[in-house]
Amino acid sequence: MLKDSEKGISLFELLVVLSIVSLLSSLAYPGYVQYMIKAKRLEGRCALLELGSRMEQYTIQNPMGYTEASLQKLNMPEKTEHGYYQLSIQSADAAHYSIIAVPTFKDPVCTQLGYNELGEQLYEGTGSRIDCWGN
Repeated sequence: MLKDSEKGISLFELLVVLSIVSLLSSLAYPGYVQYMIKAKRLEGRCALLELGSRMEQYTIQNPMGYTEASLQKLNMPEKTEHGYYQLSIQSADAAHYSIIAVPTFKDPVCTQLGYNELGEQLYEGTGSRIDCWGN
């Protein structure tokens, strides 16, 4: 037969284990959140580069250049694959275009990603180009 002290874990031992688990969780969660935001930004960047590629294909086939280009004509959705960004053509004329991706989630560091015919990686927000576009 087991003695009373050998029947299981004590309340103190349970509290120690819970304290350790909560401490580890509180240290890991902010890193996880930052990783998820970076992954979402990657989706926005990839969508802008794809849209930029389609804009270039459009101008090859269209004698008016980028004029009259639209997401529908380029066969691009208004939102990215997982819905993290809203895509739009901000401006387009015969020789120039500007496209943007606005996050549908809260991202104060990169409130808008942009791209143009020169391949410039544009952004708005409190972050740097490296924060928003990487490398």
